[in-house]
Amino acid sequence: LGTFILWGGWYGFNPGSTLGISTAGYADVAALCTINTTLAAAAGSVSAMFTESILERRRTGLTTYDITMCMNGALSGLVGI
Repeated sequence: LGTFILWGGWYGFNPGSTLGISTAGYADVAALCTINTTLAAAAGSVSAMFTESILERRRTGLTTYDITMCMNGALSGLVGI
């Protein structure tokens, strides 16, 4: 739940700050910031989940998907953006 609250806050910060400093015709820039925020979180989430799955498979021989690593990856992607 905390990850999703932070993720929502990023939408207020990234596109919101763009709209705060831009003139009236720059809604496209805010939309691009929103898309970049979404893609960064999604890429971080998928990368972390599959990296952990591959490492777990090499360690134990079983493939598992860890939602905790998925959420940590999403936060990492948001911080990276």
